[in-house]
Amino acid sequence: MEQALRYLANGWSVVPIIPGTKKTYTKWKPFQLRLPSEAEVLDWFTRYPNAEIGMVTGSVSGCHVLDADVRNGADPQALLAKYPTGVIAKSARDDGSCHLFYASDEVICESQIDRDALGPGVDPQVEKNIVVLPSPNNGRTWLSFTEPSPFPRELIKKAAPVPKPSNPITASKASAWVEAHANRLGVTREEVEETGKVKVFFPCPWIEEHTAPNAERDAALLVDPAGGIGFNCFHGHCAERSVRDLCAKLALPLPPRSESPAPGASRTNEPPRFRRLTSLTAKPDDTVWVWKGFLARGKVTMYAAKMKKGKSSLEFQLMAEAQEGGELLGQTVAPAKFVLLSEESEDTLIQKRDAYGLTEDTVLLMCREDAYPRRPFAETFHEAIVQAEAFGASAILVDTWTFWTNQKKDEEKDAGSAQAIYDILFEAAAKNIGVMVLHHLRKSPGEDATDEVRGSGNITAAADILITMTNVKGSDTQRTISVVSRFRNSPPKLIADYVDGRYILLGTPSQLSFKAQLHALLAVLPVNEGNAAGITRDQAYSTLKEKHPQARISKTRLKELFSHFDSKHLLEKAGSGVKGDPERFWKNTEVVPLDITEEVKAA
Repeated sequence: MEQALRYLANGWSVVPIIPGTKKTYTKWKPFQLRLPSEAEVLDWFTRYPNAEIGMVTGSVSGCHVLDADVRNGADPQALLAKYPTGVIAKSARDDGSCHLFYASDEVICESQIDRDALGPGVDPQVEKNIVVLPSPNNGRTWLSFTEPSPFPRELIKKAAPVPKPSNPITASKASAWVEAHANRLGVTREEVEETGKVKVFFPCPWIEEHTAPNAERDAALLVDPAGGIGFNCFHGHCAERSVRDLCAKLALPLPPRSESPAPGASRTNEPPRFRRLTSLTAKPDDTVWVWKGFLARGKVTMYAAKMKKGKSSLEFQLMAEAQEGGELLGQTVAPAKFVLLSEESEDTLIQKRDAYGLTEDTVLLMCREDAYPRRPFAETFHEAIVQAEAFGASAILVDTWTFWTNQKKDEEKDAGSAQAIYDILFEAAAKNIGVMVLHHLRKSPGEDATDEVRGSGNITAAADILITMTNVKGSDTQRTISVVSRFRNSPPKLIADYVDGRYILLGTPSQLSFKAQLHALLAVLPVNEGNAAGITRDQAYSTLKEKHPQARISKTRLKELFSHFDSKHLLEKAGSGVKGDPERFWKNTEVVPLDITEEVKAA
């Protein structure tokens, strides 16, 4: 751990490596753009004490590497004589193979390297690669650790090709605007993507608000080949800022707008793609469920109920079950960690933590006290994503939408505002982190679950899974839990009992209806004692209609119930069932009374 921190202090983007491989314990793509924080490094090497130390090569670390592998014909001594440097690491193999380190903040891609000049067996580890560094547990050592030489310019055969823009007129307007204001922006470098989009890097004008290292590389203008210009900064507080904000900050004129194609004109040189329906093939379901049917990694769940009806109780029951893995509402809960944004105070959170037995260190939280002074939701949620990745959390729980987004009622009703919030939530989903947002239902019921959630229809439309919870009519403790989902694994509707802050599954509405009908029929069946007359089907139907109308048992349903009882040996019967000798029924006293729960599930 200490050595990883020393490498970090050297300005290197370090990541934890699975021993004997070049695979990382954590997602390493974010660290191609920024250095990890000291807290992230401490967390990684505490959780993975046997991890080796890797370095992300390229501009983020200011360091590119030449990997000289003797097995593939490399001559490290000749390479070092031709391209000397002061930082050299010996391979774990004792065959003379080594890594030569060279300094450069420039983006250098593998396609730019002149491999003929390198010779056989030399692999350039340049932009966005990983090399394993010497550490106490991997057998690698430093042969020299002084000053690295600049990366040899003679190895760069050419700059990355710039794709020809699809619309030279508008693209030249965008490029001219950037070129005209390059000094004011403080442009440091450019990157060209395969799509033709150009990234123009410069120091963020809000740099004084940054806390991450290498803040000067946190801002970029994205120049589209069609002439559009966008602003992006990888620091959370800039997530909601735009080109308009940038121009206002630097007192620059707005760039020219990109020209839209004329109606009917093609946007690309290729025609639209059509395929036969029969040519489509099914893809395997790779959904990773945190709570089967309700919450999945990389998906967004909206969970809504009226105020003070036990929303957060279900949330805490989920976190408790996920400590070691368990079951909730009849569905599997996987072992998981969570990042919790809670509107509740520390006092109530302590009470709930103790009441639900949250004894494992599986929840990282911000509570009401942490929310002040208020920050933009984008900034808070972006930091939640960073913390979730470092903590190894499977999902972020937001309790509630209203408190953390700080939206007013009129903003909740605005479709654009709702979509902007989802754009922020989808950032977590894109990193394979699940999101569950708690929200409120309207005071008056809607036509269906999607219409009952407070605010714009976009609040529910964009969610992958929508859960609504309402009171069962006539009951203070029973809840109807309805689920609208894009997944077949989600149950459509459940009934649960809310007792002592916990939810106990009673079943689906059809199961409960069947159970009630079974009990009603058992109630009217006589016991075969003291010459008691049995009851016919017609008599049972009349009695049920008179004494148990709420069971709503039709003659067809009654026939099914008798057949079910008979197959389970719950009846005694007599009579041939012909005219003048109808079948008559009694309870089987050796079996009844009984708990019918299993019968209901079996049926």
